[in-house]
Amino acid sequence: MSYIEKVLTKYEQLQDENALIMQDLKKLESTELNYKSNDKKWNIIQVLNHIKSTEAGTLKYIHKKMKYGGLKMTNWSAGTRAFLMRSLNNSSIKFKMPSVLTQPSVDGSLQSIQNEWNELRDQWRTFIKNFPDEDLNKAVFRHPIFGRLSLLQTMDSMISHQNHHKKQINRIKKTINLNKKI
Repeated sequence: MSYIEKVLTKYEQLQDENALIMQDLKKLESTELNYKSNDKKWNIIQVLNHIKSTEAGTLKYIHKKMKYGGLKMTNWSAGTRAFLMRSLNNSSIKFKMPSVLTQPSVDGSLQSIQNEWNELRDQWRTFIKNFPDEDLNKAVFRHPIFGRLSLLQTMDSMISHQNHHKKQINRIKKTINLNKKI
């Protein structure tokens, strides 16, 4: 399997997992999607907007980095950092959002977010399919915590990021269900 085929496989995994999340959320009413247990917590719409905006920002960053050059070769430490990132995202440890990111929007319906996400994912698919061979072994993205990552590692980071927030969505859903019983 070629490098691009591996990246596309990761992309499809990201798509499939996203479809499962969105399918599950279609069962919820608007009030449930916008439910906050307190002012400091995010609601499900904010979580979805955060994931979507992170993916959009990642693609924008990579485009900019490739346009202006300066890509460096990946090394063994990139693989170690990517492994650490996946491990932490798959753990039950909660993280504060990196300060370089803005608070997610509370706006949007599930359908509008899905439509925007579909457009964004189409852009990702096109980008991956047209990715230049000369940049395959280069670090294209600088994660705010884990540093420089290759395209494949970036896809892995997006998968683990989405899965991390899937747990958050499930915690919010549990809170909603507990409040319904009271």
